[in-house]
Amino acid sequence: YTPGKKYSSSTIDKTLNESVKRLNGKVPDIYFLHNPLNLELNIKHLIQLLKNKKISSVGVSNFNLEQIKKADNILKQEGFNLAAVQNHFSLIYRKSEEDGIIDWCKEKNIPFFGYMVLEQGVLTGKYTKEHGFSIFSRREILLSKDFVISSILHNSSFFSALIFLSKAFFLFSVK
Repeated sequence: YTPGKKYSSSTIDKTLNESVKRLNGKVPDIYFLHNPLNLELNIKHLIQLLKNKKISSVGVSNFNLEQIKKADNILKQEGFNLAAVQNHFSLIYRKSEEDGIIDWCKEKNIPFFGYMVLEQGVLTGKYTKEHGFSIFSRREILLSKDFVISSILHNSSFFSALIFLSKAFFLFSVK
């Protein structure tokens, strides 16, 4: 669920019902809150959904460490645990590692899922300075990072992806 600026429990319920339809009536294993807007209100509503067995667990995405801890504490007060954290993470974008999120997840035995791990093709060698992104993409800045171009993009795509995936599996082996 991606909250808007204004809190609405009915929007959460509507979005969940649409997800359940797509899952052929199955209860979602993890229901992700995709940003921290109205964090406390949204987590409290998700707790009600947990209690009513409408969802099996709660994960958070695009949260900083303080927000993750707050969500976890609210869940724990009601007897639930945070099931997972999902943030942007790659060899180029390591903020979750730098900010201690991955270490915190390991310490708490909470799975961390990185998204955009191949930076929409940048880490595969698909894009170069000569063959860049569309003018609407913010990814062009990634190609200007000399260490990425020299250490990853000039290698073969297969080996670049293999090196990254090896590192990713090592970092994400929380349990």
